[in-house]
Formats: sequence, C-alpha cells, structure tokens
Amino acid sequence: MGCSGYDEVGAVKHYKKGLDELTKEDIKAHIDTMQSQPFVNLWTLAFTAPPASVLISENKLIASKNQSIANDNQSIASDDQSTTTPIPELIHHFTSLLYRVVPIVVWLVQLALLIALIHSTTNNDEEYEICPQSRAWDIKFAAAAVGLFYFTRMEVKASQLYAIAFRKPTNGRIIAGDSLSSFAPTFDFWYSQTFEYVTMFANLFFIFRSADSVQGVILRSVSFRFIQEMDDKYVRASLSHPIISRYIISMDAMSKDEPRLKKKMYMYGAYGFALLPPLLAIAFSIFLAICL
Repeated sequence: MGCSGYDEVGAVKHYKKGLDELTKEDIKAHIDTMQSQPFVNLWTLAFTAPPASVLISENKLIASKNQSIANDNQSIASDDQSTTTPIPELIHHFTSLLYRVVPIVVWLVQLALLIALIHSTTNNDEEYEICPQSRAWDIKFAAAAVGLFYFTRMEVKASQLYAIAFRKPTNGRIIAGDSLSSFAPTFDFWYSQTFEYVTMFANLFFIFRSADSVQGVILRSVSFRFIQEMDDKYVRASLSHPIISRYIISMDAMSKDEPRLKKKMYMYGAYGFALLPPLLAIAFSIFLAICL
C-alpha cells in the first residue's frame, strides 16, 4: 500500500528521493495535472496513502526547523517553544490508518446511496410503461433540460478525456498518477468514469419513472448530483493536503512502470468514455421530451 516492499526507513528514503527530483513549482503543476486526469480517485488515495514513517519524518523536520528559528530568535517566549515538540508517534500511525480507510468508507457510502436510490425508484413504482406520454408539457421540458444539462457536463468530461491522448511532456515526465504500481489507478480509471456516467443516466431514468412536477424533476437531480460529487470533493480536498499530494507525486515520480495512458486499452477506453455517453445523453433527452 503506497510503499509496499519498503521498510520504514526505506519508505522515507524513497519518498525523499522522489521529492528531490521535483521543484516547488512542479508540485503545484503536478497537482493540477492529477486533478484533470482520471487515474487518481478514492482507491488510489487509499493505496497510496503516506505511511506513518513518512508522517513522522515530516513532523520531525518541521519541529527541527521551528527549533532552529526559535534558537535564532531569542525574543520568542519560552512557552511558545512547545510548538517545536514533535507529535507523539502513535498519532501518526492513527492518522496514516485514517488516510487509508476514509477513502474506502467514502466509496462504500457513495455506492450504497446510489444503489439504495435506484432500488427505491424501481421498487416503489409498479405501474411502469415504456412510453406513457402522460406528463404535462412543463415536466417534459424540465426533464429534457436536465438531460441537456448532463450532455454539457459529459461534453466537458469527454473533451478532457479526449485531450489527454494528445498531451505531450514539455519539461520531463508528466506526473498524472497513472504510473503508480498499485492496481488502484487502473480501478479508479474504469470505475470512476463509469460511476459518474451511470449516476447521470440513473438520474434521467429516475426522472422518467417518477417525475410528477417540475420541482420534483429538479430536486431529484440535486439528490443524484450530491451522490455524484462525493468522491470528487474528497479527492480535491485530499490533493490540496500538502503531505498526501507530495507523497503521491513522489511515488509516481519514482515509479518505473510505463504510464497507463501509453497503453491502448486506456487510450481506447478514454475515447469510448469521451464519445459514447454524450451521444446517449442527447438520445435520452429526446426520449424524455417525447415519452414522458
């Protein structure tokens, strides 16, 4: 997990060696790149979480720097010198465990909510017709508008996926999280994209099965949007964490594996996710406008 094959000392050395190849400017650029790529999601965060040894090393380094500053500045009050005391190692072990467990908890909650919502829709609506044509025109209009809104979101995601095939490194390698040796980036690539599109189409299906007012259409879309964004918000928050992002970047920088984007199955997968869902969204919007 993140540093398999390394003892605690080896993990710290491996982490620092990866950071030595990067500059402060590189860190920010690589974080932006990872956020725009489909390879770093909940499972990658769990399997590439910083081990306790790295957290302990970072804390000791900060404490040492603070102590040096305090020693150089004799005007600092003695009670403020407590800030240079390292955090107990047990806390670092507990924090490292949380970094590994919480992303999986978010993944389970997100999946469970989607399954429960879809089950509730299909289980409670017994009178189902393929094309009832019984809704009022304003409900049809609102449902078609939601479908077109999803088309715009899919088009943005599709353009990002399509563009990654043409991305060329300009100054060294590109850190995108797709060279990590764990299976997690592969799982995240296929699962996260599939889940997002399934959530969108499930929302459209949910509207088709149970929409009874314009307000109902909008509120149902908000509920699915909440579920859809759970993983994205957690990933963005994690990548803004200085130690988590630095550790993932250093592990990717030190990886000897070939970037997944160079492999045909990922390139064709990106093209498939880029082209098919937007076309289906247009078709579903037309279907909603006609058959509701």
